[in-house]
Amino acid sequence: MFSLILHLDLDGQLLIKIPLQKFQNLKVLRLRGNLLTSLKDIGGFDSLLALTALDLRDNMIKLDQKNINQMARRLKSMNKLVYLGLWTSSSAEESQQRRRQSMMLVAASAR
Repeated sequence: MFSLILHLDLDGQLLIKIPLQKFQNLKVLRLRGNLLTSLKDIGGFDSLLALTALDLRDNMIKLDQKNINQMARRLKSMNKLVYLGLWTSSSAEESQQRRRQSMMLVAASAR
């Protein structure tokens, strides 16, 4: 059943991690505006070899040299990828941090 899904849009869902091991035929993955901090937060990422578009804009991923090198190594085998969205404005990053903090407060108060 999951193999029939080609496009997955999970923008703005405040996801911290997402298991995608069963979605090996995905062509378009939209994860903009979540709380992901690295590609490691995407379970099964290395098996998403059919991806043509990956949108990770406005997450919590720091675009420093270390993370860029790690992403480049993991994306190297994705020969079909033609679009990669990583850009995050500083105001969007600040907004995401505030959303993450309030989400943690809500989770803590629910315990």
